[in-house]
Order: sequence, then structure tokens, then C-alpha cells
Amino acid sequence: MRKNGSDGVVKVDYATVPLGDTDHTATDGRDYRSKQGTLVFNHGETEKTIAIEIMAHEDEDEVRDESFGL
Repeated sequence: MRKNGSDGVVKVDYATVPLGDTDHTATDGRDYRSKQGTLVFNHGETEKTIAIEIMAHEDEDEVRDESFGL
């Protein structure tokens, strides 16, 4: 979300944070698919969405709460 105005074009690089950084517990390729890129907010745009694929597990009983960073 772009705050404090929407004049001009703004570019923001993003990437998911791999397992091992800080306290993140999700594993790329098993729990989610990593993603990186650049969001471009054009003049007047204030909101963008980054879609991250969350992968299903065959045995949902074994799945615990996990996290990844962005």
C-alpha cells in the first residue's frame, strides 16, 4: 500500500525471504513458491497485490503454522 500521496511513479522491489532468515519456518517449494519482482505504482495508484502460491499438503494433520517473509 502506498501512503502519504500518490504523485508520480514509484517502483518497489520485493522478494520472499528464504528459510533460515529470522524466525521463518516455511520451506520454498514445499510450503510455498518463492517469488520476486518489482511493483510499479503509476501516478494515482495506492494499492497493489502480490500473489504468493501456498502449496497444499497431502496430510493436513501434519501441517503446523509456518511463516515466510516478504
